Amino acid sequence: QVGGPRRLADRFWYVPLVGLAAFALALLVMVNGPIVRDGYGEYPDGMAALPLLVLSFALLSVGLLRIVDRLPPEATGSRVAGSVAIVIGPLWAFMPWMFPILVIFLACVLCLAVGARRAGIMPTWGVVALTAALIIPLVLSVASLFLPWYALRTTDLEPLVLVAPFCMLWVVIGGALRRGFPEGVAEASA
Repeated sequence: QVGGPRRLADRFWYVPLVGLAAFALALLVMVNGPIVRDGYGEYPDGMAALPLLVLSFALLSVGLLRIVDRLPPEATGSRVAGSVAIVIGPLWAFMPWMFPILVIFLACVLCLAVGARRAGIMPTWGVVALTAALIIPLVLSVASLFLPWYALRTTDLEPLVLVAPFCMLWVVIGGALRRGFPEGVAEASA
């Protein structure tokens, strides 16, 4: 058997995983926030978690940047999608109630993942896992654009279905960086 090309791991593989820890901490702070009551019911106020949420998406953007940087020059669509995701992810974290921004971010990350797979940067299982994990939040985010603004807030599924799959973002991006880049790709863009 002939082995595949030699891979060089990226030194920044741990940055998205630190972002995952910040995201988990942000979720913990959100869930334990003070209970706020309004005309539509009650909910935990998660605004105290906003700095952690922004930090987690900024660290994820570092991982996305490392992948975009390694894409071949002819992967224009994936480069553009990745660049948009790098900027719009932390922007959405500042205002997590803006579901149109979330829809754009998720779609761009999926486009970047497909382009990274074609370039041999991301494994097939990573793209499949990312797509499977993000399809539910993507569908719910699109649905929320047509539902009353409080509809998702009053369901019991929101924290588990909309937020928990985000963890795959940090895991797959960190895993792709840890796996490394084919030696020619790593040298060409370094």
